[in-house]
Amino acid sequence: MAAAEPRQGQISAGDAMKIFLAELRQIAFDSEGHLVCTKLQRRLKHVWLQGYVLCRDGDDVIDLDDGSAVMSLDVAQIVACNQDASAALQAGRYISCVCSVEFHPQEGILDLRVESACPLDDP
Repeated sequence: MAAAEPRQGQISAGDAMKIFLAELRQIAFDSEGHLVCTKLQRRLKHVWLQGYVLCRDGDDVIDLDDGSAVMSLDVAQIVACNQDASAALQAGRYISCVCSVEFHPQEGILDLRVESACPLDDP
Protein backbone atom coordinates (compact mmCIF):
# COMPACT_ATOMS: atom_id res chain seq x y z
CA MET A 1 0.00 0.00 0.00
CA ALA A 2 1.48 3.35 -1.04
CA ALA A 3 1.84 6.08 1.54
CA ALA A 4 -0.35 9.13 1.08
CA GLU A 5 1.39 12.19 -0.27
CA PRO A 6 1.64 15.04 2.26
CA ARG A 7 -0.70 17.91 1.49
CA GLN A 8 0.55 21.43 1.17
CA GLY A 9 -1.20 24.77 1.07
CA GLN A 10 -4.12 26.23 2.97
CA ILE A 11 -5.85 24.47 5.81
CA SER A 12 -9.35 23.51 4.68
CA ALA A 13 -12.45 23.86 6.83
CA GLY A 14 -12.39 20.23 7.95
CA ASP A 15 -8.69 20.09 8.84
CA ALA A 16 -7.31 20.45 12.34
CA MET A 17 -4.00 22.24 12.85
CA LYS A 18 -1.65 21.01 15.59
CA ILE A 19 -1.27 23.96 17.93
CA PHE A 20 -0.16 24.95 21.41
CA LEU A 21 -2.79 26.41 23.71
CA ALA A 22 -0.72 29.55 24.25
CA GLU A 23 -1.08 30.32 20.53
CA LEU A 24 -4.85 30.53 20.98
CA ARG A 25 -4.36 33.53 23.24
CA GLN A 26 -3.22 35.46 20.16
CA ILE A 27 -6.44 36.08 18.26
CA ALA A 28 -7.40 38.75 15.79
CA PHE A 29 -9.69 39.31 12.83
CA ASP A 30 -8.50 39.16 9.25
CA SER A 31 -9.39 41.63 6.50
CA GLU A 32 -12.63 39.73 5.82
CA GLY A 33 -13.71 39.77 9.48
CA HIS A 34 -12.97 36.10 10.21
CA LEU A 35 -11.33 35.07 13.47
CA VAL A 36 -7.69 34.12 13.02
CA CYS A 37 -5.46 32.55 15.61
CA THR A 38 -1.70 32.24 15.92
CA LYS A 39 1.16 34.17 14.47
CA LEU A 40 0.53 32.36 11.19
CA GLN A 41 -2.74 34.29 10.79
CA ARG A 42 -4.66 31.13 9.89
CA ARG A 43 -8.41 30.81 10.07
CA LEU A 44 -8.96 27.91 12.42
CA LYS A 45 -12.18 25.98 12.82
CA HIS A 46 -10.53 22.93 14.38
CA VAL A 47 -7.34 22.45 16.38
CA TRP A 48 -5.44 19.35 17.40
CA LEU A 49 -4.16 19.43 20.98
CA GLN A 50 -2.12 17.14 23.18
CA GLY A 51 -1.69 17.46 26.91
CA TYR A 52 -2.51 16.36 30.43
CA VAL A 53 -6.03 16.52 31.81
CA LEU A 54 -5.59 18.41 35.08
CA CYS A 55 -9.16 18.09 36.28
CA ARG A 56 -12.65 17.29 35.11
CA ASP A 57 -15.76 19.14 36.23
CA GLY A 58 -18.48 16.51 35.99
CA ASP A 59 -19.41 15.71 32.42
CA ASP A 60 -19.07 19.28 31.18
CA VAL A 61 -15.50 20.62 31.22
CA ILE A 62 -11.88 19.51 31.51
CA ASP A 63 -8.79 21.63 32.08
CA LEU A 64 -5.99 20.68 29.70
CA ASP A 65 -2.29 21.55 30.20
CA ASP A 66 -0.12 21.21 27.10
CA GLY A 67 2.98 22.74 28.68
CA SER A 68 2.40 26.17 27.15
CA ALA A 69 -0.88 27.09 28.85
CA VAL A 70 -3.93 25.66 30.60
CA MET A 71 -7.39 26.02 29.06
CA SER A 72 -10.83 24.65 29.73
CA LEU A 73 -12.37 22.45 27.05
CA ASP A 74 -16.07 21.67 26.64
CA VAL A 75 -16.54 17.89 26.73
CA ALA A 76 -20.31 17.62 27.35
CA GLN A 77 -21.27 16.45 23.87
CA ILE A 78 -18.52 13.84 23.42
CA VAL A 79 -18.92 12.46 26.96
CA ALA A 80 -22.65 12.00 26.37
CA CYS A 81 -22.20 9.92 23.21
CA ASN A 82 -18.77 8.26 23.41
CA GLN A 83 -17.86 6.06 26.39
CA ASP A 84 -14.26 5.50 25.20
CA ALA A 85 -13.65 9.24 24.91
CA SER A 86 -15.21 9.76 28.32
CA ALA A 87 -12.78 7.24 29.81
CA ALA A 88 -9.85 9.05 28.18
CA LEU A 89 -10.96 12.45 29.49
CA GLN A 90 -10.09 11.75 33.12
CA ALA A 91 -7.78 13.73 35.41
CA GLY A 92 -4.16 12.61 35.08
CA ARG A 93 -4.50 11.22 31.56
CA TYR A 94 -2.28 12.34 28.67
CA ILE A 95 -4.55 12.77 25.66
CA SER A 96 -4.74 13.83 22.05
CA CYS A 97 -7.91 15.60 20.97
CA VAL A 98 -9.45 17.56 18.13
CA CYS A 99 -11.55 20.56 19.12
CA SER A 100 -13.80 22.92 17.26
CA VAL A 101 -12.95 26.59 17.78
CA GLU A 102 -15.65 29.20 18.22
CA PHE A 103 -15.27 32.82 19.31
CA HIS A 104 -18.07 34.73 21.03
CA PRO A 105 -17.18 38.41 20.48
CA GLN A 106 -19.87 39.78 22.81
CA GLU A 107 -18.32 37.98 25.79
CA GLY A 108 -14.77 37.86 24.47
CA ILE A 109 -14.77 34.09 25.01
CA LEU A 110 -13.01 31.45 22.92
CA ASP A 111 -14.82 28.10 23.10
CA LEU A 112 -12.97 24.85 22.48
CA ARG A 113 -15.35 21.89 22.11
CA VAL A 114 -13.79 18.41 22.07
CA GLU A 115 -14.97 16.46 19.02
CA SER A 116 -12.65 13.48 19.36
CA ALA A 117 -10.24 12.28 22.02
CA CYS A 118 -7.94 9.36 22.64
CA PRO A 119 -5.47 8.50 25.39
CA LEU A 120 -1.76 8.60 24.61
CA ASP A 121 -0.71 7.02 27.89
CA ASP A 122 -2.14 3.51 27.43
CA PRO A 123 0.30 0.75 28.29
